[in-house]
Amino acid sequence: MTADEAMATPREADAPRRSVAETWLGEILADGPVPVRRIEAEAKEAGMSWATVRRAAEGLEIVTEKTGYEAG
Repeated sequence: MTADEAMATPREADAPRRSVAETWLGEILADGPVPVRRIEAEAKEAGMSWATVRRAAEGLEIVTEKTGYEAG
């Protein structure tokens, strides 16, 4: 570990993973809205934590919304 890595804030330390998650999330959402449960499942399969995916969504300024009254 370098000194910079040791002194980095958690958000800075997460930057490489967040960058990968942003690219991944952009690809998933390229064709339009996707149910969050599908994104959660695919993130888990890809080995990404949900917190990293949420931070990636914030970085991409993705807007989430619930449609209808159905679950999910």
